[in-house]
Amino acid sequence: PGKTDAGLLALKDALMGWLNPDNRLCRLALDSEPGRVYFARIRDGISYERIVRNTGTFKVLFFCPDPFAYAVPDEVFSLTSSAAVVRNKGNCDSAPLYKIQGTLAGNEESVRITVNGERLEVRGPLSASETLEVDARDMTAKAVSADGAVRNALGQMAALNFPYLKPGANTVTIGADGGTLSLLTVEARSRWL
Repeated sequence: PGKTDAGLLALKDALMGWLNPDNRLCRLALDSEPGRVYFARIRDGISYERIVRNTGTFKVLFFCPDPFAYAVPDEVFSLTSSAAVVRNKGNCDSAPLYKIQGTLAGNEESVRITVNGERLEVRGPLSASETLEVDARDMTAKAVSADGAVRNALGQMAALNFPYLKPGANTVTIGADGGTLSLLTVEARSRWL
C-alpha cells in the first residue's frame, strides 16, 4: 500500500531476483508458521493481477522439492559423554549434522556414536585441529580443518549408517577405541511434515 507503480515494479523485481530459479533453493518463511522455514523456488513468473491506487496484487506459486518445514532457530546439542537428548521441535524424524572433535591417530582408532540403537562409527585419522562432519541428510562425511580445508571422510565410516533423531527423547551413546572424543555437536535439523 502507498507505493508508486515504479516502487511496486521494483518490489516485484526484487522478489523475482530472490526466487530466481537459476539460484539454489531459497528460504521461505511464512507469517502464518512462525519458527519454521521452507526451502522453495518460484514455479511460474509473477504477473500483476491489478493495480488500484498504487497497490498491486500478484500471485506467487512456489515449488518445494523438500516437503518439510525446518525449525528456526533449531536445536543444537553439545555432548562430551553419553546422554539423553530431547528434541522439542518438529513432528517427524530429522536427519542431523554430527560434528565430531577429538583425535584419532589412524584407521585402527575409532569413535562410535549410537543413536536410539543405530550405530555410526568413524575411524581415523582425525587431528585435534579438524572437525569431522557426518551429514545424515546429504549422506556425506568430511573433515574440516581449522583453516577451512576440507577432505572427504566418507571412507572413514565403518558402514554407511546415518542415524536419525526422533521427536522427543533420544538416547545417544558415545564410545572410543584408542582415540579420544572431546566434543560431539548434534545439529538436530528439526522438521515438520
